[in-house]
Amino acid sequence: MRADISVRLRWYQPSEGGRQSIPVGLDYRATARIGDDDSYWSVKLFMPDSSWAWDEQRDIDTLFLVREELEQLLKKGAPIYITEGQRIVAEGSIVEVFPQRKSLDEV
Repeated sequence: MRADISVRLRWYQPSEGGRQSIPVGLDYRATARIGDDDSYWSVKLFMPDSSWAWDEQRDIDTLFLVREELEQLLKKGAPIYITEGQRIVAEGSIVEVFPQRKSLDEV
C-alpha cells in the first residue's frame, strides 16, 4: 500500500485534550486538516509497532482517501492536524510528498 505523504507528528497528551493513549501497531483512521484550510480529510496513518512517548516526534506514512481534491495543499513543511471529530489529537508537518497514485487499485 502506498502512502501519499510522510508526516512528523507529536501526539497531544490527555491534559492537552488528546487521546488517552497513542495508537500503536495498527492502521489508525482519523481526519486531518492541512494548514489554514478548514476542510477535514479522511486519512489512514500507518502506525509503528513500538510504543511511543508523549514528547516524541516520529515520521508516519499517511494515506488520504481522496488525494486529488487536496493536491494543492500537499507541500513539504505544511502544518497538519490529526483530528477525531473536531478535536485535535496530534499535530505536525509534512516531511515528504510521494508521487500520486494512478488509481485506487494501487492502494
